[in-house]
Amino acid sequence: MKFKILKTIFVLMTFLLLSFQCFAEQSSETLMAMEAGQDAAVEIDRPIPRLSWTAENKVWLARSCVGEAGFWSVEECFAIAWVYAKRSKETGRSFSKIMRKYSSAIKAHEMHRRPWLFGLNIDGSKPRAWPKNLSWKRYKTAWIDLLAALDRWADGEAENKFPNANHYGSRQDARRAYYVTKWKRIDVPPEFSNWFFDSTKKTNFNVARKRKGGNG
Repeated sequence: MKFKILKTIFVLMTFLLLSFQCFAEQSSETLMAMEAGQDAAVEIDRPIPRLSWTAENKVWLARSCVGEAGFWSVEECFAIAWVYAKRSKETGRSFSKIMRKYSSAIKAHEMHRRPWLFGLNIDGSKPRAWPKNLSWKRYKTAWIDLLAALDRWADGEAENKFPNANHYGSRQDARRAYYVTKWKRIDVPPEFSNWFFDSTKKTNFNVARKRKGGNG
């Protein structure tokens, strides 16, 4: 009798243990699936993949922003970054390649007017070839703030205020290209240094002239 009772208890305990293990495995799988779903949702909100946001890419993007728009033009920097991200997705090229190919400010050559751009670093140390007549202390604060702002952008915290923009250029260069490509200009704040364009739409200059000049 005692043997049967012990055997029954052993069977019940084994059943309960197996049931608990099965429940634990299912719960773990469910939790992993939920976390994966959350990560996927977060990844969709990010302008570029998480793995692409390296310290090197952050510094090069910040250098590009400074070269194209200045140390304090954070909003314009966001717009430039969104253009790079959009072109990366459209072309299938890496964010790094798009950025370095597109931005003339970070293309190294012997006649570069601002060689100190390439000395801007993640630690905020004074770059080589920094102009002697400028205090790095003042610009360092702006540089560190810009790096922090770009981290927020990479985390999806900066709104894409010009979602149709997929090209940009300095006012001088873009003005010439504007009448050749006929790309549609995007309305941006007047303090921006660059023009932004939607290359999927064209400007009809004949219609624009007729509207401006009337029927006569």
